[in-house]
Amino acid sequence: MPELETRIREWKRSLAIAFRDAGEILEELESHLREEIDRLTQAGHAPDKALVAAQAKLGRPMDLAAEYARAVPPARWLPISVGLAVLVLLLGYFTWAFLVPGFLQGRNVLLGLHVATLVAGYAVGFYAGLLGICYVVCWLIRPIGLGQRRSMGRTLFVANASAALLLLIGMVLGGVWAHNQWGHAWNNDPREIGTLIPLLWFMALTGMLWTVPQKQHLWVLLSVLAISVNVWGWFGPALLPQQLHAYGFRATILYLVVLGSGLPLAVALAGLLPPGQLRRQPT
Repeated sequence: MPELETRIREWKRSLAIAFRDAGEILEELESHLREEIDRLTQAGHAPDKALVAAQAKLGRPMDLAAEYARAVPPARWLPISVGLAVLVLLLGYFTWAFLVPGFLQGRNVLLGLHVATLVAGYAVGFYAGLLGICYVVCWLIRPIGLGQRRSMGRTLFVANASAALLLLIGMVLGGVWAHNQWGHAWNNDPREIGTLIPLLWFMALTGMLWTVPQKQHLWVLLSVLAISVNVWGWFGPALLPQQLHAYGFRATILYLVVLGSGLPLAVALAGLLPPGQLRRQPT
């Protein structure tokens, strides 16, 4: 049955891309596939239908890889460490350059903490999205290993949950400060609504990461789209007409919003392509 063998080789090739050539796992899964095909053919099924049924029983390659990745010890992945170092440096610089002078000069501490937690929340959300972009690039060339993928999954979960928590704390602090200053905690301000949208996005994404961890590829793409949500939430109010506590329109902000939301969308769409699309094909 040469056609059957050809289809099995194609299936194994897709597994090799998903598992990054984890030889022992590939051999084990191929053995399970062949055993199921033999069982179905002995039961009277045609070989091609037996193959389709056996593949459906084992699951999609990326789902199988996600399941196996949960049993593989986490491994280091360079983008995680580099991105985290850059994030810490940026937040440290922001704290030293903007917050510390304000506190030393006796400015409103509550307002400073409100701004600091919001900036930190947005920054952590950007970090998660950029990590997702690195994953998509690897996906299009050669997917990262299972251990590295598990480390990335843990990092994305912590980053998205932290972004949601920081934005929530920032909104609460801002509400307390606004109540003390103006007598109301919420005024449907464009910036308030702009912060609420990323907060809900990160909360929903964190819940998804917790409840359906096997859908790793999907929530990585959603983490990439979080960059667009962040950009609209942070800078989107500047596109509205000037009103109470709104930023007002700035042409440069429009370019920033279009670029900062369009590029992550393009990357997320590229992540829907089959793996290995940018890999150089042998001539």
